[in-house]
Amino acid sequence: MTPVLRDASEVTPQVLSAILRREGVLGRDGVLGVRSRRNPAFNSRTWHLDVSYGHPDGAGPTSLLLKANVPEPWARRAGQREVALYDLARMVPGHPDVLVRAFDTAFDPSSQDSHLLLLDVSGTHDVALSRELQLTPGRNVPGDGVLTACVTALARLQAFWWQHPLLGGEVVQLPVWCRDEDALVGAVERRRQAFEALRDVEGGEVGPRLLRLYERVFGGLSHVWRTHLLPRVRSGRALTLAHGDAYPSNFFVPKGGVDAPTFIIDWQSHEAWMGAQDLATICATFWTREQRLAGDRERGVLRLYLDTLFASGVRGYGWADLVADYRLALVYWLLVPLQDRLDGAERSYWLTKMTCLEGAFEDWEVEALFGG
Repeated sequence: MTPVLRDASEVTPQVLSAILRREGVLGRDGVLGVRSRRNPAFNSRTWHLDVSYGHPDGAGPTSLLLKANVPEPWARRAGQREVALYDLARMVPGHPDVLVRAFDTAFDPSSQDSHLLLLDVSGTHDVALSRELQLTPGRNVPGDGVLTACVTALARLQAFWWQHPLLGGEVVQLPVWCRDEDALVGAVERRRQAFEALRDVEGGEVGPRLLRLYERVFGGLSHVWRTHLLPRVRSGRALTLAHGDAYPSNFFVPKGGVDAPTFIIDWQSHEAWMGAQDLATICATFWTREQRLAGDRERGVLRLYLDTLFASGVRGYGWADLVADYRLALVYWLLVPLQDRLDGAERSYWLTKMTCLEGAFEDWEVEALFGG
């Protein structure tokens, strides 16, 4: 097993040769040189590695990506989760080719540090939508072909994991907040405190309508838990591998003329949950009502997802089921901007997200879930 690589300087020709030979992608001649370029990712320490070989025959990959955690506790936990998922996916027969190939993974229990050594697909793929564009009003919807590729890749993966026996196990766990009612109470209380801080400081900016909606949601969450969420947790029905952070910036789509799958990256937040939560990430967090409704875009995304599930073998899950799950996903997502603000996100970020989600909440009549 390779020790954790914390810096690109540790990926020497000797170390990399050993890894690639173990993976069966390197012939007799070894790696001649490794040149690194730093990637500006904010949630990890990441380098692009350009690899040269002593002889072109039998040479391995020429572009790799080293991803190591930053030292904060949350990043160490996230790195461990991502490594665990890549390790699990390698062992599960027939896993869809939606994850970028990992040539090496490592996690050190004593330091809690980890790394992934991945194929660098930046030369063959484009990000579906950059984070900068994602936050730019009017420019934050991927093109139709790109959006189709993203949703299809997500649905293919989630069809494979649909009610899979490994869900809820050591690696792909249920969300912490829904494992029992005590965990839910604690999570709701943290969000409530975040809401009270928002109301006291930013209430005028947010406006009375949105404040009333949050009051309504907090007043009815226990009802939603008992009537909608708890039965799903107990039965495991229609649960799958959810990405947890499925913004378009985490999808890589093949460049024109490249015959390759669409990849989904950054698996630090995965969990065993409803696939609709990832659809809400794509459609409802930063799209305005006008963008969601234009050309029936949002419903088209949901229909494509459902059709791909069916084509991939999922049965017993129809349009009404998906809409019900999508509405529950909007409940979850409406609470997220509260924590975003508390964590220091800029107002333009959390307020835009909050406003977009409010529109989706209204259009899908989510408030009806709360009874009364």
